[in-house]
Amino acid sequence: MDKKKAVKLATASAVAASAFVAANPHASQAATDVATVVSQAKAQMKEAYYTYSHTVTETGQFPDIKDVYAAYNKAKQAYANAVAVVKQSRRREKRRVFG
Repeated sequence: MDKKKAVKLATASAVAASAFVAANPHASQAATDVATVVSQAKAQMKEAYYTYSHTVTETGQFPDIKDVYAAYNKAKQAYANAVAVVKQSRRREKRRVFG
């Protein structure tokens, strides 16, 4: 192999390697993202629960149904996002989050 071909091969390898790294810049944060998304979903579910139960406990009256459904729909979307992130995560990351 002559010198020009070696230089071209080395350049192409470097470009391919940098493209691979640039495609997933947050690979080291994947486990943190899974944990974060799951904890956000849990928090949103608690908020939906408290939207209903706290109002009844404090005032003795039912809250506005629009507020309850808005909180419920946010919790449902957060849960769906968390399930999608967990399904896409690696097995090791799942173990970190769920034990």
